[in-house]
Amino acid sequence: MIRLVVADDHPIVREGLRAVLATARDLELAGEAADGHQAVAAVEARRPDVLLLDLDLPGLDGREVLGIVRARGWRTAVLLFTAYDSDPRLVRALREGAHGCVLKGAPREELFSAIRAAAAGARTLPRDVGERLLAGLQGQGAAALTPRQAEVLSLLAEGRTNAEIAQALGIGVRTVKYHVEGLLRHLGVRNRTEAVSAAVAGGWQPRERRAGPPQVEE
Repeated sequence: MIRLVVADDHPIVREGLRAVLATARDLELAGEAADGHQAVAAVEARRPDVLLLDLDLPGLDGREVLGIVRARGWRTAVLLFTAYDSDPRLVRALREGAHGCVLKGAPREELFSAIRAAAAGARTLPRDVGERLLAGLQGQGAAALTPRQAEVLSLLAEGRTNAEIAQALGIGVRTVKYHVEGLLRHLGVRNRTEAVSAAVAGGWQPRERRAGPPQVEE
């Protein structure tokens, strides 16, 4: 049996999901949430297999809830539930560890398949938008890094501080800070750990750095 928590701020949506999920023998609704704080509390209390998560939640939005679930190490798979297939937050949330997304207008069998895939640890995307979302994950993510960004990211992956990166690359600390901030914006993440995780998830691998005379940038 796959246990779910549904997080959506519209009562009619939760009511509809409750009725739809009741028709699947292998799916059990373990809890509901109307805002982000309730979603976190429900996952903590119920420890479901899957959290069906709306991105637009009051209190904490969907990405913030996803970040908390990931940070606390809960084994709940997060499946995004959205009405907007063009929402730029989808790509960011997928980079940050969501197991996929399903549109609110999807047929019930597509919804069920997405839930089952997420519970099994597989990523699932809507058929008509999956290609575009994957292009966003790859083309706009780690694959599009500049050589300098890739060097900085490799050193971040080693746990280096800004001062250590500056020394290793022969550049100023202010320049390192500029590159790190650019990486976070480019990858759509909030901190260094998320940057490395998102890049690796997108297929990036740290490059071996060649020793050479430093070229100072300021």
